[in-house]
Amino acid sequence: MKGTTVSIRIRLVLGLLLCSNLNLKCSITITTSFPIGKSVFDVFGGPLNQPTMYIGAGNAVANNQFAIARVNNNTNTLQGLTPSTIKLNNTDNQTNPLCGAQISFLKLNNDKPVALAVGDNNIYRYSSIIDNLSLSSAGPINDASGAIAGAFLALETANGALSQSFVACTPNGDSNFGGTGSGVALFEVAGDNYVFQNDSKAVALDNASSAIGINNAVTLANTVELHWSGELNCLFVGLQAQAGSTAGNGARSIVVGKVTPVAGQNYDTITFEEFVPSSAISGNNQIIGTGTAGTTVSALKIKTLRTSTCLNYLIVNGGNSSASSVGNLIYALPIVSGNNANKGHLATYNQTPTDIYTNNFFVNRTLDTAATNPGDLLTNTATAAIVGGGQLPLNANETISDLFVSGDSVYASIGTTAISGATGIFQSQAILDQNGLISGWTQWQHVSGYQAAVFGAAINAVNGSYWYLTGSDASNVNAIQKTVWSNGSKDGLLGGTASDASLGLVANLSTLFPKSAGGVFNLVDISKFNLALNGFSMLIATGANQVALINTDAAINGDFSSGIANSNDDAYPVTSASTTIARITGNNLSTASAITTAHIATNASGMSWIILGGSNGVVILRQASGDGWSTPLTSLGDLDPSYSFELFSSYQFVQKITSDANYLYILTQNKLDKIALNSANLASSAPTITTVVQVGELLDTTSSNVLNDVIITGDLAILATSAGLFRTSNGTSIHDATPSWTSVDVPEQLVVPSTKLIEVGLSFSDRSNFGLGGNLYLVSSYRGLQQTIINRFYVNLTGAIDDNTILPLPDLYIKNSLSYFINFESFRDNFFTDGTLLINSLSRDVNQLSYAQVMLPGISSGTNAVQINKPYNLPLLEIAIANLVSNIVRSTNSGALLISGEFGIVVNE
Repeated sequence: MKGTTVSIRIRLVLGLLLCSNLNLKCSITITTSFPIGKSVFDVFGGPLNQPTMYIGAGNAVANNQFAIARVNNNTNTLQGLTPSTIKLNNTDNQTNPLCGAQISFLKLNNDKPVALAVGDNNIYRYSSIIDNLSLSSAGPINDASGAIAGAFLALETANGALSQSFVACTPNGDSNFGGTGSGVALFEVAGDNYVFQNDSKAVALDNASSAIGINNAVTLANTVELHWSGELNCLFVGLQAQAGSTAGNGARSIVVGKVTPVAGQNYDTITFEEFVPSSAISGNNQIIGTGTAGTTVSALKIKTLRTSTCLNYLIVNGGNSSASSVGNLIYALPIVSGNNANKGHLATYNQTPTDIYTNNFFVNRTLDTAATNPGDLLTNTATAAIVGGGQLPLNANETISDLFVSGDSVYASIGTTAISGATGIFQSQAILDQNGLISGWTQWQHVSGYQAAVFGAAINAVNGSYWYLTGSDASNVNAIQKTVWSNGSKDGLLGGTASDASLGLVANLSTLFPKSAGGVFNLVDISKFNLALNGFSMLIATGANQVALINTDAAINGDFSSGIANSNDDAYPVTSASTTIARITGNNLSTASAITTAHIATNASGMSWIILGGSNGVVILRQASGDGWSTPLTSLGDLDPSYSFELFSSYQFVQKITSDANYLYILTQNKLDKIALNSANLASSAPTITTVVQVGELLDTTSSNVLNDVIITGDLAILATSAGLFRTSNGTSIHDATPSWTSVDVPEQLVVPSTKLIEVGLSFSDRSNFGLGGNLYLVSSYRGLQQTIINRFYVNLTGAIDDNTILPLPDLYIKNSLSYFINFESFRDNFFTDGTLLINSLSRDVNQLSYAQVMLPGISSGTNAVQINKPYNLPLLEIAIANLVSNIVRSTNSGALLISGEFGIVVNE
């Protein structure tokens, strides 16, 4: 095709949809001969009804009919949208002003692309993108004085009847923002026309704007970010502003714009308002404002997030300094969402939200009170404000390439950085308190399975695939890539090399854990932030009579086979830094039989052990003295055959193994034991073991009840049983000689058996941080009644255990009646969430096939059953014909999502 070359590499995987129809799915990489500049993603696909990525050319290339182009979820070709002639402003066969152009900005407006092109003073909106392409224009774009604008710095669009578009522009003849004439131009669709509003002038926003400066004018940098919130009907403007030099001067980096009609005229304008009043700004630590003369506050990228508890937050990349000092910081701030004059303004962070009902049914939740005093604002050291719990793995003077939100999670992509291993897509999930407010954030972690440079990204929350732009550097971005659920065949990652799938982790686990022996019984991720490791993350795969320790970092371009080390005598094999898989079998592991749980325990002295539990025993990887390793592992080669898996005491039907700095905890179906975590005890033939829970002795249980799961954090123990949910009693500790227990009230627990506990904590390295403010997801399942429900709790152990240590999140259906988060109305084995994706699975039962599902995005408090029961069924033959789906886990090494079972593993990467 003239002017461009499009080459396509396609991986085809044949899958079986659970509706029994065959489906051909493709993981695609599309490369272009021109650099890609801007991109935008439509998760629902508009008229195409397929998730679709649109791209804009990063350079002008004569007659490039792919200057704006798209690829959707079910195609393997890039479709150009800029033919040489086009219907323009209702006139056919006009020269297309976008053909061959460099696209400076690209957005979607009611599913239609809106674009600005370098060297063109107009704005263009597609009127049709399906049958006959057509464009509308509304230029030239004028500055706030009515003269043609000097430069364009940002573009944003708003869906709705008016289909508004916003362009930040500089004054005529000036490429710098802030001087008189700077502002934001507003455009609206009227029938087939695209109409400039505000009397064909930009709405003034400049150094002298009172919504920015405090007690004086400011100096604005040439950085403007625009973001429209359709839920709030507000335009958020992000700026870099330096306060005046006189004492008492200050500045704000966020301004709120609201579209309003102009009295006596037939056009609209933008009314700019203070995001936060001057009275609330004090000092230089409040993220979006400074009250210190001469200092700078920056908002480099901004988005809005609506939590699953129905509250709105502004997400800000920036903070209390210039752009060169805050590029690695992202914050979250609450926004007034109540229907009052302060809607869209900064909200008081610790207010009690208002629940909204219609006919006694919960429909929404709002924050109604705006911040007016310094004590109403979160500061840049507040746990609730700091997304990711701290800086991105990026130098402060570097910048992220993209920022997006989905569900309760924030994502940042990194394309260029001097920090090794820090490129890719990173995610942090909000932790929610008993009022539905954000109380903290999980640690930044890789997602998508791809760790190279990413220059633009999005997630298709319908099926869990990531879309991203890659290239050698920011000026040479020339590839669109997309992850899929598959066996990863020949993907150069977990699915083998580009030429040989048999070398991959997927193929090797299928061989090491064959279907005839039940496959993989459990897959456990040990984060690189774990105290026992240093610089790499570990996967532990367990099965019948064996275990495999996996270092995914050690594989070269997907080759796991050349780094396999085997042992058949329970001893750790001879390994090296390049070992990818250490697989161990032996008599002791055979005695443990079906190994279903794995854990790394580290005591207060820094000594660590790998401990496995199975249907017929517990084995510990240790030396003859009982010692584990004392220096955090840098690879699988740091251990040697002096370590072996030794049987520990006598256990059957082990459900869970966990630990803290002092004790090892072993949960079986009928008891919870506590064991002092030291070498002498672990090597002893008669170790000191204290049973802290026994079924039949625990409140409300009988000898026929079963213990299913346990979490230990600080003094608190949380226990899931077939008789319900329990915790250590008020004022007691799991460390007590004989801790007492009390039941936890679970709102609308329709089935009594509490079967699985899923923790969402602040840190991957220290499990005790979970109790300092974390979310607990409780899975309650009963196959006999074909029921599974999910309840959510906020766990906050700031002192002694009391009635406020575990509190339910405000999930509601009926007025003033706490309820569950999700009712599947059928049985599930597994559940996984990362704040965006809600994934569940079912193992085969009689005549029902196994499956794994991604639930519809946007599920929140009060979501009705109709939406909950519209999942995306992963079209994977491996799962559909399996008897067991054992676990859903994210590898913290690459961020790939993995599902394990009888088939071994399948991946999303």
